[in-house]
Amino acid sequence: MLSFRLNFALNGLAPWGYHALNVLLHALATALLHRAALAFGGGDRHLACIASCLFAAHPANAEAVASVVGRAELLSLVLVLLALAAYRSGHGVRCVALAYSAHLCKETGLLALPLCVISDVALGDASAQPRPARWGVLAGTQGSLLLIP
Repeated sequence: MLSFRLNFALNGLAPWGYHALNVLLHALATALLHRAALAFGGGDRHLACIASCLFAAHPANAEAVASVVGRAELLSLVLVLLALAAYRSGHGVRCVALAYSAHLCKETGLLALPLCVISDVALGDASAQPRPARWGVLAGTQGSLLLIP
């Protein structure tokens, strides 16, 4: 809702502004996905480029980008990918804040913290803190996210 207020403050009810922000969010999501694909793909630039190009042009994303109300999906994805990046760089508090924000945008934001755990398993530890301690904090946070309606 805040993003719609921002759009309204900038250009009123003119539809082009709402669509332009959705396109910008989709471009940001594509760039963040490229970054995640680089990490999960072992640094293979070609694989990351293919994955991000497929995501950018896939018809399944057309509704979220073309429809103004699809912004919730775009914002949630951007925040989930930012939470993953924050977790991988050792910023746990920022990760949790972004995960909460992603969940407030759309229910699929619940995937942010489990994705962080998966990244630990797939890519190795993100920090020197032991896995059980980090994962315990993530599990507790995930439990509190489930309580948000």
